Amino acid sequence: MKITRKTSLAHLYRYPLDYTPHLEYPETSLGNGTGHLFEMDPDSCENWDNPVRGFAYSVGDPKRGFPKNTVQQIALLTNEANEMVDCQSSFETCQGIKACSFTDAALRTAPHTMASREALATQRREERKLATFDFGTESGEWDFNAKIQQKTLVYFFSLMISGCRAAPGPPTVRHGEEKQLYDSWCAQLEEVRRGHSCKPLCDGRLLLCAGSKPHVRVSDELYDLDYLRALFNNDHAALKDIEERLAIFHNLGPLAPCTFTMNCSSVRVHCPFPHRNSQGRLVKAAMIRVSCDVKYQVYRPVISQRPNCPRLLVLSTGEHTHAIPGLSRTPPQIVDIILGLLRSMSDDIFDLTTRRFNRHPVVLAFLRERFPDNPTASLLDLHPSLTNQDHIRNWIDQQDTNSETTPYIRYMAEVSIKSSPQRICVCMTPESSRALLHATYIQTDIAFKRVTGYLEFELTVMDDTNPTSRMTRILSRIFVTEESAAMHQLIFSKISEIVKIDTGEELRWRHIHAKTLSDFPGICLVSVDQHRGQAKGLGMHLQTVARSMPVKPDLHEAHRTIQDLTEYDHLKRILRLCTIHLSRNIEKTGTTKEVKSKMRSLVCAVNPRWDQTVAEIRAEGGLKANNWVTDKEDSKFAFPAMCWEKSFIPKPIWDRGERTTNVSESGHADVNQEGTGCSLVGGYIRGLRFDVRKERTADIGLSYGVLPSYHLRTEESRALRVNKRKSDTQLRIYAAEDNKILDANQKMEAAGEKLKRARVTREDAYTRAQRGEFTDMEKADSSYNKAIDTYNRTVEKNAELIGTGSGKVGLRTRASTGDLTLPTITS
Repeated sequence: MKITRKTSLAHLYRYPLDYTPHLEYPETSLGNGTGHLFEMDPDSCENWDNPVRGFAYSVGDPKRGFPKNTVQQIALLTNEANEMVDCQSSFETCQGIKACSFTDAALRTAPHTMASREALATQRREERKLATFDFGTESGEWDFNAKIQQKTLVYFFSLMISGCRAAPGPPTVRHGEEKQLYDSWCAQLEEVRRGHSCKPLCDGRLLLCAGSKPHVRVSDELYDLDYLRALFNNDHAALKDIEERLAIFHNLGPLAPCTFTMNCSSVRVHCPFPHRNSQGRLVKAAMIRVSCDVKYQVYRPVISQRPNCPRLLVLSTGEHTHAIPGLSRTPPQIVDIILGLLRSMSDDIFDLTTRRFNRHPVVLAFLRERFPDNPTASLLDLHPSLTNQDHIRNWIDQQDTNSETTPYIRYMAEVSIKSSPQRICVCMTPESSRALLHATYIQTDIAFKRVTGYLEFELTVMDDTNPTSRMTRILSRIFVTEESAAMHQLIFSKISEIVKIDTGEELRWRHIHAKTLSDFPGICLVSVDQHRGQAKGLGMHLQTVARSMPVKPDLHEAHRTIQDLTEYDHLKRILRLCTIHLSRNIEKTGTTKEVKSKMRSLVCAVNPRWDQTVAEIRAEGGLKANNWVTDKEDSKFAFPAMCWEKSFIPKPIWDRGERTTNVSESGHADVNQEGTGCSLVGGYIRGLRFDVRKERTADIGLSYGVLPSYHLRTEESRALRVNKRKSDTQLRIYAAEDNKILDANQKMEAAGEKLKRARVTREDAYTRAQRGEFTDMEKADSSYNKAIDTYNRTVEKNAELIGTGSGKVGLRTRASTGDLTLPTITS
């Protein structure tokens, strides 16, 4: 078939629309070429892909592209009126393959004009047959020894590559042939690195320590010591004997034929397997290029003619003079699909790994739509080249992400704290600044799970501007690398600066900015756990705020000014500890229930027996209770933050404020649903989306009355939920205690029955002894005494349960055992 005056086709293949990525090995022919006619999409004329770039063969760059000055007409590209249209043409050349220089020449230059996946699989099977040899004794000992020797070779070759891993010392002096060989080997390693620098290491010679066993453990692995010694000593005779037998009988070792080939687009410059050159030296064999003269000429209509002629012709001419290349190249159409999937998951891109990408809901949904009849479809079904996960990893790394439009990262720096470099990243929206300016109660806490390598400080409030939809909001999240007092002082300082920038107003604190004790401007109460660095850092910041103001008398101690207050004086006026954290820590002290009860009595508004209670805890609680009291006293803020009468917080503020940091904890749990173990950028992106969504939810609720769920989040519903939770919890406690009482009653009954039997046995022994009959009185006495001890211990344990349970189950403190007094037996 003639397509131009000088060009004819031996064969012509036609392909439907979107078939381009499925043609991997286009047929070619000597003399007249083979034509491949593709139907193209007329609606995307400017975005037609070059089919050649999707072939499994690597194509060269001599004339890639479609130069506009080369225009001609061919018979196969016609419009609806059967008139030939103007076409652009370009040439591509097959670049062949790369093969190990030790591969068999016939293998790497096997010619072909047709190929397929089945032919490639057949070729691979033949190569595996060449690389393996099933020969050995019936016991398999020969085969085992061969594998040990192969492992020894690999171990020695890895030592050659890695060398001594110690720090560099004085340079090793080498002369003559040794220096030439060493320089040649270093040049090979340098070529492998392809310009990348390496860590300076010791260049000393590696020596083999003496041993006596034929197989010894070196680095916890078994090796053939004779072969290893020959490798270290470069014993040519021994090496020749061992390696020739390995090559002849097992196709193993450095003398065995190699079958390693790669696509020409690979950047690999050496074969990964050890080979021995003609001089008898182990080398990293170079990958040589096997050239090919197959040419591809691509014809496609000029853009203006494409709607009338949506077809494209590829003419392949020549014979491939190399082995069939593997399917390691990903067609551009498949690449576009993967990139499209990546763009649709931009929020996850910073924390995306190949494993996470493969199981991402976006990918799974795409696979279900693409392969509806395959319930276990994966990206490998899309194209075999995607088996190489490094392809996907590179595409992930190349993704560009747009910066956010909402101001969020407000401060990022590496600061020096106590001569140690630390990092801080403050994230906060302008809307959060406005909300914080009007907040009365705030909670602060540190989260550990969300961002790897960073602690996350969160400032949280309960947003109750909408009475029907109260919600937890995190107004500021700060990523830091330590949680010292100095770092927390910097945190609060930056938050105040950001509020000033966003609102034009200073962040106010009640005890500093109020004019009277009944005036409650700004932040009135901060709820925290007992983290000393966080509390002291807040106090240090409040000191700085107070000293920046004009001299002003303190509202609570009129003889002092706010400038005279220490950091702990400021905390007495604003800080409150979480009662749940306190109760949890009290339970862990390991002291008695009575002492724990006295500890809990200090968490209150008023305790008229404060000093006596503290003294009793020290006197009765032992070392752990004393440590608990000492910890609270040494902190200098814990007791005032536990008991209202020890602080200077107004009673209405104390009563209205939260007793716990549950608001902060719920904020942790809420944002953790967005993902944990994130990178810093991934954590910030997720935090931004989460915080903005919360702001929009609150705004829509106020403006349009749309609630975030069917359940009302009112103060009444919260109180009802709390009461139900407390009631259910108490009922569960009662049920567990009732079960303990039932179990104790059974043990009491069993102990009583055992004691009765022991008493009867002892009475019988006593009676027989009185009649002069032989009896084992010692055994009867021992059994009786053991029963008495068991019974008494059971009584003591049951007594500990007095006052527990729901009251519906009676507690037995004694068992009906009859008269336990027995007469004394005399000889």
